[in-house]
Amino acid sequence: MPGKLGKSLNNRLVISQLSFILLFAFCSNILAQGPFDGWMKGKNKTDFAFSFNEENYDTYLFGAAKRPEKNQIQSASLFLEHGFNDSLGLVVTIPFLRTPSCENCTDFNQGIQDAIVALKYRNFKDKTKNGYLKSFFAVGASFPASGYDSSLERPIGARNTSFLARYYVQKDYFNGLFLQFQTGVDLRFIPSFQSSFPVMGKMGWSNRKWFFEGWGEYFYTFNPGVDTQVFGGSGSTWLKLGATVYYSIVPNFGVYIKSAHIVDGTNIGLSNTFGFGVAYRVQWK
Repeated sequence: MPGKLGKSLNNRLVISQLSFILLFAFCSNILAQGPFDGWMKGKNKTDFAFSFNEENYDTYLFGAAKRPEKNQIQSASLFLEHGFNDSLGLVVTIPFLRTPSCENCTDFNQGIQDAIVALKYRNFKDKTKNGYLKSFFAVGASFPASGYDSSLERPIGARNTSFLARYYVQKDYFNGLFLQFQTGVDLRFIPSFQSSFPVMGKMGWSNRKWFFEGWGEYFYTFNPGVDTQVFGGSGSTWLKLGATVYYSIVPNFGVYIKSAHIVDGTNIGLSNTFGFGVAYRVQWK
């Protein structure tokens, strides 16, 4: 059984939360849960994920005050993770966002938003009687990847520059089940200093063809202000729930669908987000 599981874990392409692509920890809040998963890609292997998403909400929380604010945000994102060896990897995310025209909207905005560049390191792995226990560190930065305008009525972001750090543990069971707990810190330096504290839990199951995952995230910003516009950059707090389903068509290529829902928070839209994408693994010589 352990050998079978190991082969399954190596052959399937696990989507690093897809990517996050999604810049969950920053102003866009489009996606989901962030770019760090609980598997290393291996030496000279690179995972690419291309994600397409749509977020809609009718209510925005300016501080804790709910106001009617209809908005739609579409995104196309690139995620990649490259393995330097069995314990160290590079993670990069680049999202393209647009706010299409809608009823009562006065502006249109689109462009490449905030990129993330980070290193992920597995510092511990131990075999137990029913699986493997692992722990990871990740450190990186988020920064504007284009000169997008943040002063519009519906900007695609607040032009934040931030340092992020994560520590997380994951238990992989031989039957395909996995559990993960993740926490850390986000330190925003531009446009003003702000600190945030994320906590996230994940549970999922996988085999050679399928990967299922459900997750919940609480993201808390210390001493936030009150947004005066959508994505005002005053600091967001949220409770978010989401899920992902991935299917491997061939060992190095697959497709996925995902959803994320913001249940409550401050300085954020109470949004529903749905997306789909493709993922591909390259083995370099």
